[in-house]
Amino acid sequence: MKLFYASLAILFVASNNLHAQSLVANISASRIALPTTKTTWTREEDQVNGHIGRKQLQKMKSTTDSIVAFFQDSCFADELYEATWHGEYFSDKTSPAAAAWKFGVDAFLQGAHLSIIANDISPLLGHLTVNDKDFLTLKQARTQGQDVPYFEFATSEEGTSRSKAWLITTGKDRLPYIPVTRREYLQEARAELTTAKKNLVAAIREKMPIRPAAIQEAEKKAAIDQMNSFYSGADLQIRMRQFTKNYRSDEEYQKENIGKETAALDSALQRIENKLTHMLARELDQPAIVSVSAIEFNGFEDGREGSNMLIRINPAFLNPAVTSEKPQLFLVCWSYDPTSSTSDGLDRQMNGKFDVSRLKGLLEK
Repeated sequence: MKLFYASLAILFVASNNLHAQSLVANISASRIALPTTKTTWTREEDQVNGHIGRKQLQKMKSTTDSIVAFFQDSCFADELYEATWHGEYFSDKTSPAAAAWKFGVDAFLQGAHLSIIANDISPLLGHLTVNDKDFLTLKQARTQGQDVPYFEFATSEEGTSRSKAWLITTGKDRLPYIPVTRREYLQEARAELTTAKKNLVAAIREKMPIRPAAIQEAEKKAAIDQMNSFYSGADLQIRMRQFTKNYRSDEEYQKENIGKETAALDSALQRIENKLTHMLARELDQPAIVSVSAIEFNGFEDGREGSNMLIRINPAFLNPAVTSEKPQLFLVCWSYDPTSSTSDGLDRQMNGKFDVSRLKGLLEK
C-alpha cells in the first residue's frame, strides 16, 4: 500500500480546459466557494494481494465504494478538481491484531492524497527500544472536536507537505492500543541505564586492571629513586611535588576513569530517579510521551511537535465475532501542500465537511 505520508502526487494538467483552471485559481485566491459541481472520480485497477474469497472481496469492495461516494459527495463537492482512486485489499492479517483483513481506498486529488484504511494503524506507528524491548510508538494525538484521536504533522523535511489523520472506532474509549505509562517507561529506562553502567564499569576494570600493592609500591619507589639520582636542591623539590600531585595508584586511576566514563549515564539516571521519586502517582499513570533514547531523556514531551506516545497493541480491541472482511476501525490519512492554492482549498473542504460519524456507521457491517 502506498504510504499516506509519501510524496504528493504530480498535479494533473487539464490542457483542454484553460477556463476551468483559471476559475479554480481565481476562486481559491479569493476563498469564494464554488457552486456544487459533480467531479468524476476516475477508478483505476484495484490491487488485490493474496487470495480472498469472491464474497468476502465483494463485501470489502462495497465498503470502499461507500467510502468514495461519501467523500466525493460531501467533503469535496464544492471544488473543481480531478481525482483518481483504487481499492487495496490484503488477505494477510496485520495490525492492530490478527483477526481482520486490511483494506481500503487510495485516492489522489490535485496536489493532495487521501487514504482510508480499514483495520490497520501502522502508518501512525514507529518504534523505540528501551531496555532491549521494542516498544511501539504512536504519533501524539491532538484535540479536534469530533471525539476521535486526531493527528497532524509535517511529512517533508522542507515543510511543504502536511498530513492529518483521524482514527475512527465505534467508541472514543474503544481503541486498538494501550498507552504505556510514565512509570513503566521510567522503570525500563532506569534498568537500561543501570545495565549499561554496569557493563561499562566492567569493561573499564578489564582494560585497567589493579596490580598487587607491592608491585605498585616498587614502581613508585623506582620513580622517586630515579629523580633523586638525576636532580637535587630546588629542582628536585619541584619535581617531587609535581610527581606527588599527579601520582595515582591503580585503584585511584581506575576510579577516576570510571567516574569520567559513566558521568553521562549517572546524570541520566539521576533525572529518571527524580521523576520516579517526585512525580505523583496519578502523573506516573499518565501515558509516556517520549521520542529519545533513555540516556537522552530529559523529561516527557507532552505537546511537543513530532513527539510520540509509547503504546502496545490492545489484544481485546477486535471483536472475534465480527468476520474478517468487515471494518472494525478506519484510519483516514490526508496529505496536502499548504503552499498550493488548489491543495489548500481541498484541505479547507476536508476540514469543514469531514464528518467522522458517517464512517462510524460503516464499522462492523
